[in-house]
Amino acid sequence: MSGLTLSLVDLEVLAMSGTPNDRRHAAKILPVVRKQHLLLSTLLLCNAAAMEALPIFLDSLVTAWGAILISVTLILLFGETQPSISMNRSRS
Repeated sequence: MSGLTLSLVDLEVLAMSGTPNDRRHAAKILPVVRKQHLLLSTLLLCNAAAMEALPIFLDSLVTAWGAILISVTLILLFGETQPSISMNRSRS
């Protein structure tokens, strides 16, 4: 969810002048991104739900401190760091 942080201008440029594949993908995403407040609210709610559900699920598999350690590590790596790295690579 953190990876879906394209600006509307970047997406419109891709839809107009990108490769045929980029244009097709941008055309699919543009209607969703144009409703920015709804998109942001949905992303925040889904992100919060995922971050809360992971330690609850892990708690049934490992000890409480293990669930906290694993969930914090996974959220940091795959929920925050990796999407940011991927977005920076695609912009270069």
